[in-house]
Amino acid sequence: MLLYMYDLARLLPHRPPLLLIDRICEVDLAGGQLQAERLLAADDPLGPLRPLLVVEALCQAAACLNGLERLAAGETRQHRGYLVSISGFDFPRPEGRPDGGGERLLLRVRREARLGQMVSFASEAEVKGLGGTGHLVARGRLLFAVTFT
Repeated sequence: MLLYMYDLARLLPHRPPLLLIDRICEVDLAGGQLQAERLLAADDPLGPLRPLLVVEALCQAAACLNGLERLAAGETRQHRGYLVSISGFDFPRPEGRPDGGGERLLLRVRREARLGQMVSFASEAEVKGLGGTGHLVARGRLLFAVTFT
């Protein structure tokens, strides 16, 4: 299943330049997993890679997964997710562009638990160059509180 920018507008309140996801590449609702992607151009705000923006992009990927799960469950109420905490984050690759342009930032999230209005996700971000080689740039856990209007 591929969801492009027009579909993202249904899942996220963000709009460019604050929308940090270009598309959703893979979704496994039964397994609670999602992979999203951002193409990194030479003038991209994410390049050189900035840890805070990478974490925000992972938060947006988690919000997409949560929104898709809610839609699949027939939830019709509007909902908002609020980041409560990030934990265990590691940025194994130093800041900076690994290969010099044309890379893709792959954002992977996996729902770990849903307890009432709290949802936790394991997340990781990887930069893949044109040659297909990848470099892990971030990994950690995200915790959100979800409210309904």
